[in-house]
Amino acid sequence: MNFNLKIIHLASIFFMAFIPTQICPAATETRIIKIEDVYVKHGDKTSIAARGQLNEGFGWVDIDGAYLNFTVSDTNGTKIVSTTEKISFWDGKASVDIDTHNLIPGSYTVDVKYMGNKYLRPCKTRASLVVISSCSFQTQNFRCKL
Repeated sequence: MNFNLKIIHLASIFFMAFIPTQICPAATETRIIKIEDVYVKHGDKTSIAARGQLNEGFGWVDIDGAYLNFTVSDTNGTKIVSTTEKISFWDGKASVDIDTHNLIPGSYTVDVKYMGNKYLRPCKTRASLVVISSCSFQTQNFRCKL
């Protein structure tokens, strides 16, 4: 290679370093299948499951092995439960178990988030967890503890 061609080659390499390039393809769309509101009697245990999926162009498939963040908050926004669970390869779901024994009867917000990565977009969904007061039998009448 003659001297002029070497200079042109080196100059092109130098200038290519300053041209922004796309490191990865556009992030793929993701979703968390809408979870239903959960109603549970105070003192009982419940499980909330969510399914994370990605759009492969021809349809939605499970994001097996990814992690979903579950957060249960009270009406003031105070976090009651905050955990990260792995999406199962077997059923495509991640789930969290909640014991309502220490919760006050009322409504709670359940947020489920997938944080995404450089290839997959983040997504989230929200549902309600309603803890219903337990009733006790007193003097021939049912009275609910509030």
